[in-house]
Amino acid sequence: MAKGFKFHKLVREDKVHNYIDTRFDQLSKSWFQFQNQWISSAYKPFQDYEKYLIFLYLVKKTISFFSENLIKYDYATYFKGKQFEIANFNIIEISKSLDISKETARRKILELVKENIIKREKKKLTVINIIDRNQFSYHRPEKSIKYVSKFLSDFFNIIEKEKLIEQKIDQKTLEKYPDCFISTPTLVDENNNLTQNASAFPEVSSIKEIIKIDGDICCQSALGAVMFCRTDELKKLGMFDEKYFIFYEDDDLCKRVRLIKKSVIQIHNVKAVHQHGQGKSVKNSLKRLFIVNYNMTFSELYYFYKNNHKLL
Repeated sequence: MAKGFKFHKLVREDKVHNYIDTRFDQLSKSWFQFQNQWISSAYKPFQDYEKYLIFLYLVKKTISFFSENLIKYDYATYFKGKQFEIANFNIIEISKSLDISKETARRKILELVKENIIKREKKKLTVINIIDRNQFSYHRPEKSIKYVSKFLSDFFNIIEKEKLIEQKIDQKTLEKYPDCFISTPTLVDENNNLTQNASAFPEVSSIKEIIKIDGDICCQSALGAVMFCRTDELKKLGMFDEKYFIFYEDDDLCKRVRLIKKSVIQIHNVKAVHQHGQGKSVKNSLKRLFIVNYNMTFSELYYFYKNNHKLL
């Protein structure tokens, strides 16, 4: 579950844990299918689990490094290329992160270097580390995604059948609004105080205020933290515009919803806790401040550039 969001009065964590402890037999088939698929897929590239985990750690660390420094590089980009420049790393860091001994981490790294999977190349005045994907076979984890999706689907069906869901946006609620494209819950903080969700478009009002109405709200825009919509309709609309980063992508999506004569509805009697702006993925406070303001400014300018000719 993404940081800063959790369901409120929807799924009781203690009830779910108790159910897993006492009735795991109902989930075991899909769980072991997923585990078996992962074990098989993890062993194939290097015939070695530790090497595979070190490889994943280096890729993840590098993508995180690029993201923190405003360089767009994701897993889709990784799978397109045959070589991948990785961030600096050290044995102690790998040992602690993967819970393996320093000697094992050192030995496995040396083996990856010997097999030319990790290479050191000179680039201008520095030496960089490269993962060479030509030296091993590693494909998109499509089967693993399929099996974990099956497990999560079975899990949700069971907790729904066992009535562990105390509150949800039901079909009857949505049927009241045939033109609804996006439905979103009312957001509260951890103390159950109402927080901002439904809002106007940025060109109408730049101030995001809490709307206090005792009932469902048809609004121009809503926070992207939690939105519910039909997958086929979202794909047809064009998904989120990936030119945005963190900010204004939800306003842009809602703008396109309005242009096709559909609605955004905030449901009054369904709540979710949203810890707004409390993410700590970038630990350096000055860097975080720069990244937030840089991307907010860029996204705001891009939003008005893209939508300046669109009518409400």
